[in-house]
Amino acid sequence: TYDRDWEDEKRQRAEPK
Repeated sequence: TYDRDWEDEKRQRAEPK
C-alpha cells in the first residue's frame, strides 16, 4: 500500500500517487 507514503504526500498535495 502507498498509504504510508500518501500520508506525507497529502500534507503537501491532495492527490494520491
